[in-house]
Amino acid sequence: MFKSTSAGLVALTFLSGDAKAAKTKYRPPAGATPWYKEATHSTWEKPDWDVNYFVPNFGQDREIMASLSNTA
Repeated sequence: MFKSTSAGLVALTFLSGDAKAAKTKYRPPAGATPWYKEATHSTWEKPDWDVNYFVPNFGQDREIMASLSNTA
């Protein structure tokens, strides 16, 4: 079934329930990655995007109305 005994043991280890993943903590040092930057404030409290803009309401979709009529 397996080409070698060591490959079979490795496959058996991964397929068995005894193999568990180890939790590691990794945080890249500042300047090591282009996306890393310290957060100065929460974007939820002070968003970087437009808020309170107009969203048009075109009414309910025909497919939704048909779906709701079939639920009865």
